[in-house]
Amino acid sequence: MADRVGESKKLVIVAPYWCDPQHLGSIRVERFVRWLTAAGMRVMLVAGGEKDNWREEAWGTLVTVRDPLGIYRERRTNPVAKPPRPHLLRWPAYALLSPDPGVVWAWRASRHPLVIEHGAGADLVISSSVPESSHVAAARIAERCAARLVVDMRDGWLDEPMKPFLRHSPLRRLREGVLERRILRQAAVILVTSEQWRRLLVQRLPFTAEKTVTLTNAYPAGCTLPGASDITVRPRERRLTLLYAGRIFTSRAERRIEHLLAPLLAGLQGCGTSGTLSFVGNLSQDEVDGLNGWGADLQQAGWAIATRAALPRAAALELMRQADGLLLLSSSHASIPAKLFDYLCAQRPILALAPAASAVAELAPQLRQLFALDYRDAAASPVVAEFVQACRSGQSYDMPVQFDEAHLQAIFLAALGCTDKRKS
Repeated sequence: MADRVGESKKLVIVAPYWCDPQHLGSIRVERFVRWLTAAGMRVMLVAGGEKDNWREEAWGTLVTVRDPLGIYRERRTNPVAKPPRPHLLRWPAYALLSPDPGVVWAWRASRHPLVIEHGAGADLVISSSVPESSHVAAARIAERCAARLVVDMRDGWLDEPMKPFLRHSPLRRLREGVLERRILRQAAVILVTSEQWRRLLVQRLPFTAEKTVTLTNAYPAGCTLPGASDITVRPRERRLTLLYAGRIFTSRAERRIEHLLAPLLAGLQGCGTSGTLSFVGNLSQDEVDGLNGWGADLQQAGWAIATRAALPRAAALELMRQADGLLLLSSSHASIPAKLFDYLCAQRPILALAPAASAVAELAPQLRQLFALDYRDAAASPVVAEFVQACRSGQSYDMPVQFDEAHLQAIFLAALGCTDKRKS
């Protein structure tokens, strides 16, 4: 088998079973397809669908395999539309099936005649999670094809699990731990999205150390690397606009509105600056009510709250560029929110409320525009004052090359072409 990527003949990518085959559904998967195609590779993508089918694309072959449970729903074409209502079987299936309901799809996809036919002769099989059922399918396909397995873990599996069953059920954790170890032992390469994820994984499973590579997410497609001078300087004397993009509540139960607004308000009260906190996204009524509950306190400090519906990605990026500063909330110690890469592309100051020593906080010394503050610090912090001063001055920033697609593509292709003697 060839050791270098350029000598490989075919790759199979197993997308999450919910991945929309019309638009590749996952930014991470879409990026892999583009990178591999640019390197002259022929790709077969396996994804979920409402029926079994295949078709040729400019980048290779798309094979869709029907989800036997019927949980898969076609995504809507409107990028800001709410996703389809969850299937009634979803939560019972999560409780009964490991690692997730997509495992039934994974079993079917791994032995489906279309997958076997179009995947024949593959050198590499790549899977991307979440959910982890994509790894189950990829491991089985790799065994059938005698191909190397590449496991892309966008989040941890047993590290900082988002699934409540893993957080609260020792038996479920044991079962999935056995499955995780088996798949990761089979893997030739493991990709993780932060150094913290890598450290947690290697500490728990030392055998992964020599084959785990950190591949962060990237700036949004089409976002170039302009100089800071390309961003308009704001006038000093005016009300500021601080923008928060996206939802506030997530599947991480520890995340709260007060984690964002309490330390922010404490810092704003001593800054002598007024303005608007603008929240843009598909906010739930609970989120809107929670924000309004802080309205009186913020008003006393000279700040108003405004909400706005979600915008298409290009329009949202432009709104970020027009803001004076950007607000980020992260409750994870190991993950780097995808939103941060959009924020960096806007080249505006960023106030990140995140745990100390987290993946986000550890980026602050490397990124001049990132002002990190532990949201558990209830006292007024000078970090907020420094952030506000940067916003008032109209400060803009160069985009670091480490998150540029060209830089990350090189890391990705090198990882796929590495031998056992490579440096981790």
